[in-house]
Amino acid sequence: MRTPSREQIVQWVQIHERKVAGLLIFLAIGIVLALALSGAPDVAVNVERGSASIPADISLSDLIEPVLCTVTSLEEAGGTISVSATASGGNGTFTWRAFGGAPASGSGSTFSTSINTSFPGYGLLLISGDPAQATIPTRTDDCTLTP
Repeated sequence: MRTPSREQIVQWVQIHERKVAGLLIFLAIGIVLALALSGAPDVAVNVERGSASIPADISLSDLIEPVLCTVTSLEEAGGTISVSATASGGNGTFTWRAFGGAPASGSGSTFSTSINTSFPGYGLLLISGDPAQATIPTRTDDCTLTP
């Protein structure tokens, strides 16, 4: 049997190194998803290869926890809906947008507003996460405003 040359060995290692790196990333994602489905606490994954770093920090609660708007009181009178709502889920940071409402926005786990029903597209939207930060997934829920 002939001994492979140094160049052949280097080439073989380079080809298989890519396959192994891809397999390791695939396995890491699979482990994170398996933990997410099992209800495990938050886990962070960081995959590195050589001097390059591939950021893959994932908060499991952000992946699996939807955000939920619960209307706690709702009164309609004369083209205005007075509504109070609470937020749950998401990452625990909440922003409210009231289209046609006064006040038109707010933050926190509770929010109250008066919405003019003649405003085109009136409604109440709950946002969890920060759309300005790509590392924090954003979740939304439209609050049901039927009396």
